[in-house]
Amino acid sequence: MKNNTGYKGIDCFRVIAAILVITIHTSPLETYFPVGDFILTRVIARTAVPFFFMTSGFFLLSESCGDIKRLKRFLKKTLLMYLVSIVLYLPANVYNGYFSANNLFFNILKDILFDGTFYHLWYLPASALGGAAAFFAVRKFGRGKALTVFLLLYIIGLFGDSYYGFIMGIAPVKAVYNCIFAVSDYTRNGIFFAPLFMLLGGIIREKENKKGNKGVSDSAAGRKAKYGARLVCAVGSFALMLCEALLLRKLGVQRHDSMYVFLVPLMWFLFSFVVQFRGKHKKYISGLALIVYIIHPITIIAVRGEAKALGLEWLFIDNGIVHFIAVCVCSFAEGAGLLLAREILRKPRGKHLK
Repeated sequence: MKNNTGYKGIDCFRVIAAILVITIHTSPLETYFPVGDFILTRVIARTAVPFFFMTSGFFLLSESCGDIKRLKRFLKKTLLMYLVSIVLYLPANVYNGYFSANNLFFNILKDILFDGTFYHLWYLPASALGGAAAFFAVRKFGRGKALTVFLLLYIIGLFGDSYYGFIMGIAPVKAVYNCIFAVSDYTRNGIFFAPLFMLLGGIIREKENKKGNKGVSDSAAGRKAKYGARLVCAVGSFALMLCEALLLRKLGVQRHDSMYVFLVPLMWFLFSFVVQFRGKHKKYISGLALIVYIIHPITIIAVRGEAKALGLEWLFIDNGIVHFIAVCVCSFAEGAGLLLAREILRKPRGKHLK
């Protein structure tokens, strides 16, 4: 009997999203085709982190947010992973001179709360803060009002990100954003960015639950039509976001490039399409994607260091595509090895990885 209790599409796209994050930090096409690299790393790959947020929201906000234990488990897991990651990257921070900066205490506090103590770790405090904000907002106000609030926050975030150039000439508004940037380097954080996508993931799960409770069973033709419609909408939204990103790039108004207007509908339709693919949940896939996300900057450092030691900079550093492939292969191999080690350590206690 076929097992359709899990979300195979989510599991598979987690791996794709992890690979997209690696492209952001390796820029494989920059040497050969700068515009193509921008499209790959600053447009296509910008779907990765919102997807991770929506996945968390999909499972965290699946009910009426009355079960505080679900939030506590989520926060415990996320913050524990954040603590481990902070310790893991301490040597890199020491090497980079992180602890010799001015206003050290304030910078550490700011990084822990918003920016992450290493450049990619911002995702973890953003997940914790955004997840808690979405959970309590839905619990207090309901999904409709919470969605309105988080959309407004996202719009505020847009003008601190891809649309920053449009407010630079308005002194009072710029002063407000300067205050924001004093406590968080970017507006793509747990206040302006994460809560919206967390909530969208929860709304999609609610729709899935209602459909299941009503016993709705579409014909094969009906399912294909829905898949096709969602895919077409996702492709159309991506085309609009691509035009938006290229126009903003040409205008030179971007302070950062994580937040776009059309990213929101794109993620709605993309996630709605992905969740339709059901199958047995593969827990190791979600674990692998998270580990790859956490460790890939260490792998980048290691690949560069080994290439210099072997005199192969021309191949593994200067060649962006080979560099990207090497980082991907090593990161996934390391992630698989860590999961295997965890499974071996758990065997004496009778626990097995599923």
